[in-house]
Parts: sequence; C-alpha cells; structure tokens
Amino acid sequence: APRLKREFKAPYPEASRSAGIEGTVVMKLTIDENGRVTHVRIIRGINEELDTITKSAARKLLFKPGMVDDKPVITTGYVMRYTWELNE
Repeated sequence: APRLKREFKAPYPEASRSAGIEGTVVMKLTIDENGRVTHVRIIRGINEELDTITKSAARKLLFKPGMVDDKPVITTGYVMRYTWELNE
C-alpha cells in the first residue's frame, strides 16, 4: 500500500471558518507508480467549498507508491481522510 511522503495542508477558507464549519472529508484516491495523486473522488464531504479545496490539496500530496514484486504500481481506491478543525 502507498505511504504518505509529503503532506499538504490547505488554508482554511474564510467563509467556512466564519460559519463555524468543520469536519472530515473522506475520499478515494488513485495514486500512480510515481506516488502522485491522479484522481480524487469524494466519498463523504462537508460542503462544496471545503470539498473542492480538499480535492485540490489531495492532488498536491506525494506518496511512496504501492509495490508488487519490488516494482511500483498504480493504486486505486486508496481511502484517505482530510480533517478541517477550527482550533488549528
């Protein structure tokens, strides 16, 4: 299974912050053999603004790719959670 090498934390959007909206976005990722995210699908979202920003942030993550027979492979359906908390 892929392992996260580089995280990316997006800035909290002001509209959601001032509305007190927080929570966790659950998504499925496709990660290529170079560890880059090539596809993001939101499974459980919060609102349109945070979901859109989460998708963009996920594309900036970098993983150590999954391996089969010591060769890097494309991984589909990798489930990841991205949490938005107001106290950060």
